[in-house]
Amino acid sequence: MFQCHHCYCKLASLLLLILKGINWLKCGRIVSINEGTFIMKKELKAVLLTAIVYPGAGHLSLKKHLIGCIFAGVFTLLLFMTLGDILAIAQCSANEILAGKIPMTFSGILQAAQSPSNECAQLGEYKYLPLMVVIWLLSMVDAYRLGKKVKPDAQNKQ
Repeated sequence: MFQCHHCYCKLASLLLLILKGINWLKCGRIVSINEGTFIMKKELKAVLLTAIVYPGAGHLSLKKHLIGCIFAGVFTLLLFMTLGDILAIAQCSANEILAGKIPMTFSGILQAAQSPSNECAQLGEYKYLPLMVVIWLLSMVDAYRLGKKVKPDAQNKQ
């Protein structure tokens, strides 16, 4: 698919070179990357942790353990239910292979994985994915809201 596997490394090193001279604004003062210190606002850190790592991770960084565990727990429950749907489709496809409905060739199995039969497709409707996206977005918005509430004195101490 890609001609060069090192393109990402080249792009990352180019981005690093560009960013080396850029100064970042933090609480009314400029902090340079060259100093070896990058200070991030609490609300930005919370949103990035929630967006990149897992819903609720930003809340945990803000010491809001209960709400963070609630977001993480609900999302994990929905994730396991979605994985259950995926495993049901895989089991149904495996049963069709054993029954001889799907040829036991690489192309036959690949085609069955890309477009499962109607029986198997009904097992996994992926009905939890939109709710997972909503939980993730709500977690990001709430982490930003709670990060804004953090007192500036407590923010500068850490």
